[in-house]
Amino acid sequence: MEEGSDSNLGRYFIHRAFFRRYPLMIGLFFALFFFVLIATYMSPKIYQSSALVQINPLGIELNVLKKNSQKQMTGSFFTNELEAFTSHIVLEKVVRKLNLDYEWQTSVASATKSLSSLCKTKLKLGTDIIELKAKAKNPALAKEITEEIIVSYEEWANERNRKRVERELNVFRNNLENQRFRVLEKRRVLNMLSQALQVPYYESTRAAGSLGVIEENLLNQAENQYFALQKEKTDLMVHIETLDSLKDNELMNYAVGLEIPENRVSSLYELYQQELRSLESLKSSGLGHHHPNLSMQRSNIAKLEEDLKNAVNSLRKILETRLDLVNQQYLRMKKIVSNKKDEAVSIALEAHDYGEAKREYQHSVAILQEMDIEFLREKINLEIPKQFILVHKYPKENKNPVFPKVSLNITLGLFLSLALSVFIPFLLEYLDSSIKTFEDVEIFLNLPVFGVIPNESTYSLLLEADDIAGSESFRIIRSNIESKMLPDKCNIIQLISASKGEGKSTITSNLGYTFAKSGFKTLIIDCDFRAPKQHSYFKINQDFSGLQSYLSKEVDLSKLVYRFSENLHVIPADRGGKEEIFHRINKDSISRLFNEMKKEYDVIFVDIPPVMGFGEVTTLMSQSDLAVLIVEYGKLPKKVLLRAKKIAEENTQIAGVIINKADIISEIDYSYYYKGYYLYYYGNDEKNEENDENVLEENDEKI
Repeated sequence: MEEGSDSNLGRYFIHRAFFRRYPLMIGLFFALFFFVLIATYMSPKIYQSSALVQINPLGIELNVLKKNSQKQMTGSFFTNELEAFTSHIVLEKVVRKLNLDYEWQTSVASATKSLSSLCKTKLKLGTDIIELKAKAKNPALAKEITEEIIVSYEEWANERNRKRVERELNVFRNNLENQRFRVLEKRRVLNMLSQALQVPYYESTRAAGSLGVIEENLLNQAENQYFALQKEKTDLMVHIETLDSLKDNELMNYAVGLEIPENRVSSLYELYQQELRSLESLKSSGLGHHHPNLSMQRSNIAKLEEDLKNAVNSLRKILETRLDLVNQQYLRMKKIVSNKKDEAVSIALEAHDYGEAKREYQHSVAILQEMDIEFLREKINLEIPKQFILVHKYPKENKNPVFPKVSLNITLGLFLSLALSVFIPFLLEYLDSSIKTFEDVEIFLNLPVFGVIPNESTYSLLLEADDIAGSESFRIIRSNIESKMLPDKCNIIQLISASKGEGKSTITSNLGYTFAKSGFKTLIIDCDFRAPKQHSYFKINQDFSGLQSYLSKEVDLSKLVYRFSENLHVIPADRGGKEEIFHRINKDSISRLFNEMKKEYDVIFVDIPPVMGFGEVTTLMSQSDLAVLIVEYGKLPKKVLLRAKKIAEENTQIAGVIINKADIISEIDYSYYYKGYYLYYYGNDEKNEENDENVLEENDEKI
């Protein structure tokens, strides 16, 4: 049930927003769409030319000493080159070559900045190819700019590379000379040590003399034997300790696993296992426990167990004997190693300076040779021409402008205009919190609606006395008010509003006129001293004394009443209110006035100021029998009206609401009840009946 209600409310909101805002929708759509069209066709045309180029990192280099060699690029190489294409240096070259500063009537710096915004570079995905794009107001200039950017960039890059290589070669040359000096110095030191130690050094391929090589080899051999004996000793000790710690089957299993030539345990243990299996076989054949064969088999097994124990003890003794021999060899070898170390240390100390000098000299010679080769390679590479840029696609004149894109702009403009022309009116409708419909009044004000006055009927009926259409709304309101009036007494009715300009005074005069036409003896009292209007509606002479004169005790009550017709009398407020009059408005004076008038009239309408912001309103409202709230269609927010209602209900009873200046043509809530009636009175006289039927049928479908 709730889902259906929400759905109905949604459809109701959409229908109401559409009917109320469709002129705005149409106007917005055409305004936005025409704006897009004008902006598209009035925008200057921009042409673009593009090229595809491949940049070789620092140029492709042919190295004669190393085949297929190429200098390595950094990870940010292409990013840097993308920026270099549109750098200030390159673009300034282009501006000067093409005289763009003269053509664009600006300075070189400004022309360079403008050109920067017209050029773009992008790395093609998955390739080393750069796409260069340049824009201009004519296709020929766009092509020239693209071509000149490539040429200027290549000139700048080659110059940059040449300077870099020359700078590196100069540094390299200095380092090479320094290295030659170091080699000579190392050779001099080596010669001095060679003579002092009587060890020859040969520069050629013949082996050079060396110190301590034999001693070092002997020491290495002795250490190897020492470590081998130490390992064997440790292994034997582990075997003996394990044999002592294990029992029964674990002992036998471990002894079997020892790979020693004198180990008889392995063969005996295998024979022992066979005898056990034979015993189990005899038992399974059904022989008794005391059978001779079983007894013999058990005797054999017992003898084998004794042999195994003896074999394990023999194995342990063999290991202990071998451990003693190894330990003696270990001690002798330890002493030999110690002596060899002392000899090697002594010789090493003597040969240290010589060996160090020899290594430094050989290392310096090797570095010098590599530097000579590298220097020669760089000199050759500098003299070889390089192709730094490879153009895959040369720029061409493009006759089709890239901006504006007419078809795209029109398509987007159409959709955007349509979307905004719907969204904005619906947003305005959603944000509009004013009172517009019967439902708004009943939900937010919790008051019944006495009637709706169309926007076309907001004039004074006194001026259009024969206007049947204008009178109909007020006759409906009169009937609803009459149903709320107290019977058999004079009713003081006040028409109140939250703010000025909502048509309160006009409706007061029209209702008074309508009640008088229906036979009620009616009095209208204008108590709006700040903005009195009743005297203008009834054409009362400005010399006629009004309510202000009475409150100031300047005239009697009998001289205040202006007789407009037999049943309609008016007490004006006087024009140009005096400030002291507001101090004279009190409950006693107003009550005395109303009580006196009740004796002569059936109904009294009181025109008072808006309820918010004026002190005398409270006093005036306290004297009424009932009040009717005037709400102008779509003017005030609901919170303001709720505040006005609260103020009024503290002093009087609000019987209902009159919605003024309603847009019955676009508001679907009123169209069912009023549109047919409106067209009947205001439409073409020849088609009134046909229009009435069509409108009612249309509204029946919508509702």
